[in-house]
Amino acid sequence: MRKKRLDSGKVLFLKRLSFVSLVLFLIILLLAGTSDFIVGKTRIFSTLQDAVKDAISARQESISEDRTLLAPFNEMLIIDHNAVEEFEQIPDEYLDKVKKMWFNLPGESHSSGYRKGVTFVSYIDPVKYNVAITESGSPAAYRTDALRIDRLVRNQYNGWTQGAGEAEWYTWKAWPGFVDTANNYQIIKNHINYSNTHNLEIAAIGFGWCWDATWHNGLGGTIDPVYNVRWAGASEGGPDGDLRWGLDEGDISLTGNNVMM
Repeated sequence: MRKKRLDSGKVLFLKRLSFVSLVLFLIILLLAGTSDFIVGKTRIFSTLQDAVKDAISARQESISEDRTLLAPFNEMLIIDHNAVEEFEQIPDEYLDKVKKMWFNLPGESHSSGYRKGVTFVSYIDPVKYNVAITESGSPAAYRTDALRIDRLVRNQYNGWTQGAGEAEWYTWKAWPGFVDTANNYQIIKNHINYSNTHNLEIAAIGFGWCWDATWHNGLGGTIDPVYNVRWAGASEGGPDGDLRWGLDEGDISLTGNNVMM
């Protein structure tokens, strides 16, 4: 039996969801006044008003009389499909601010989904939802009419690499002292430092996941007693080699790998 194809309305909904999540994230980042989104607890915003209201409140609380930012915004933001219902209520003034930003999302092949998602939405209104996608070369220069998005990373050869993988983003954290022998731990840090000192302000940065949790090593190892599953994945650059990996320290004995979520 053939699978049913999504109708055009559902496709448009999914495209909008991708764009809404990204734009709301950048708006809240802007209002909160910080890029420190290290997670202490998780909060789910079911409506646009809740998300923006919370961000404004956090910003007001973190600004002193001399307008100096004091406290980071310390909650994870999850913007789900409910926000799409209020997609068209995003104020133009917020969209205009987002269109001054550079969203840098290093990753491998499937990280292209982020860039393609916002590109599709820009077709709805090329001016209002304008984006500038860079796939190669160097980051686009500052502009005020389009959100700039790429996966470029400054490399040790004084050039730009198209993306990053496990070794550059997370497997080095499994090494003793968080320092790996290949010095991959320095790559993203140097990239951010270079950008900050060369008039390339990164508004938001993250890792664009690919098949990192499933490829190279299929399901194997000992069954996890908590979730009743076996783990898979790739961990290039890790201290134990390219192995499957689990969620936490309890999974090291199951995978033989010190790399974990």
